[in-house]
Amino acid sequence: MSKGIFKKCDIRGIYPDELNPDLALRIGRAIGTKLTSGCVVAGDVRPSTPKLKDSLIKGLIQTGCEVVDIGIVPTPVVYFAKEKLNVEGAVIVTASHNPPEYNGFKFMLGDIPPTDREIEEIKKITFNRSTIKKGKGRIYKKNALIPYEQWITKRFSHLSSLINKKGKFKVIVDAGNGCWGGYAERIMRKVNIDVFSIFSNPDGNFPNRSPNSALEENLTAVKNEVSKNKADLGIAFDGDGDRVSFIDDEGRFVPADEIISLFVRWILSSHPGEKIVYDIKCSSIVPDSVKKMGGLALVEKSGHTYIKSRLIRENAIFGGEISGHFFFGELKRDDALFACFSLIEILLRKKKKLSSLRKNLPSYFITPDIRIKYKGEDRERIVKEISSFFKSSYPVEEIDGVKIKFEDGWGLIRVSVTEPLFTFRFESTGKEGVLRIAQRLIPHLPREVGEKIIQILDKKYIADKINNQ
Repeated sequence: MSKGIFKKCDIRGIYPDELNPDLALRIGRAIGTKLTSGCVVAGDVRPSTPKLKDSLIKGLIQTGCEVVDIGIVPTPVVYFAKEKLNVEGAVIVTASHNPPEYNGFKFMLGDIPPTDREIEEIKKITFNRSTIKKGKGRIYKKNALIPYEQWITKRFSHLSSLINKKGKFKVIVDAGNGCWGGYAERIMRKVNIDVFSIFSNPDGNFPNRSPNSALEENLTAVKNEVSKNKADLGIAFDGDGDRVSFIDDEGRFVPADEIISLFVRWILSSHPGEKIVYDIKCSSIVPDSVKKMGGLALVEKSGHTYIKSRLIRENAIFGGEISGHFFFGELKRDDALFACFSLIEILLRKKKKLSSLRKNLPSYFITPDIRIKYKGEDRERIVKEISSFFKSSYPVEEIDGVKIKFEDGWGLIRVSVTEPLFTFRFESTGKEGVLRIAQRLIPHLPREVGEKIIQILDKKYIADKINNQ
């Protein structure tokens, strides 16, 4: 059993080497010990999910917890069910966007995501049986999908008349064999959206593409289908269905920073002065858009739990993360399908194509997330040393990793909270600036990491892959 599965935002590891049913039982006991009443439990479509879920529930029940099992559903449905059933906790058996050999647990001990300290407490209780609360709980089974479907179709029922005025709105849905498979397209059709779906059969082996929908290289099929079918929009979900990426009407991948900026401009146009939360990896187009629309931009460290918690604490109207999480003040949480409907509403009300709206955004040259594996245990030390070196000469943000602001752009290095790797992002007003900023950081990195960055840049990355926004 591995203590390394306890990450900063959730619990995640390889099944069964790092995470197995026995450990799931202990984790269930630990979470149940921290709860005082009920807990919603659900899971994703991975082959290891049923066994882990059963063991987790047994552990919860052994602490006296009342468990509501809502089955295999997308993660946003779990948050919805927790709210509607008015229960204290929630646990989702999922490894989100990780490869199929992984699994894990996303959980809540109340109305906000767990803090780093709370995850550490769960870890300690898991491996210290003497601190476990004992009791005799019960399990109930409920269908949460039908109430969720009724709620979201009612919330966006007005889309039907907007589409009728346009004539037709065509969407390609790529569920990636994940949790939204079969559900998303059915719900969309109820508000008159013309839907064509691919990879809709739930399969936790993810045979058609990676469950990580944030990476453009995983979305070739949906891009092709949008172009072939002359669709208005392409939609791609991640494995557990809480993140979404978009393809415009020209079959081009739209970086999440651009989608965040479009949401910001739409929302602040009728709610000026409101707060917007965004993660530190976002392009400058996000704070630029917030400033232009008279809002207050709040930068936060990357990670679902951090953005959501900040949104709630600040009573912000919207939040976004470049991984494809979109948070709505109306909900106090993220919801990928809600984000889809909201973007469709923007396009219909503005009577414009997504490709057209993108042209009105500020122009920067920015790399997507560059993720480089590094298994050394000195990742945090390396980041601190880079910060110390540059902060005497340049403005440095240390909210999450190190973001160094140069005269013509910025460079970011951070340690992933879910995997053994560094993530980098570079932005400038021109291609040459992006390359120059990257080269400033490379001498301060482990040799193999620096070589990998150079290798990526040498493959015409600057010329062909950087998004000229």
